Amino acid sequence: MKRTASALVLLPAAFLLAACTAASSTEPALSSFASVDEAYDAVAETLDCDPATTAEPVTVEIDGYLPQYRMCTETVEIIRYDNEADRMEATELIEGAENGPGYFAEGNNWHVLVLPGRDGTVPGSNEVSELADAMGGRFVTNGGTE
Repeated sequence: MKRTASALVLLPAAFLLAACTAASSTEPALSSFASVDEAYDAVAETLDCDPATTAEPVTVEIDGYLPQYRMCTETVEIIRYDNEADRMEATELIEGAENGPGYFAEGNNWHVLVLPGRDGTVPGSNEVSELADAMGGRFVTNGGTE
């Protein structure tokens, strides 16, 4: 009898686990870009990028690999990675940075960062959230994805 009762208890748990797995797999796929220039063009459709900006990007080397960088403005940086794994590793570094951005947009192989402490117009969190949606990505705050 105990064996039958245990099986009955485990059966609903298995259905719940399967339902949770199915629900998480319905999350939309994040967009990718073939180049940093392609990502720049997508950002420029939503934000006012300045092609003449002379701002220097903040660069991060990941296991000997340097992603592609391009500045949109003095305060907005676009980063394109070769793959999602590199972007995920960079996300962890960004979220763990002591003086990192309070919010940013990300996709499968890209980030759009609002750099803190820079002179110039800083897009607000609502603008970056709208940018993330327009680019097929997600908006992330220091507290996690919104």
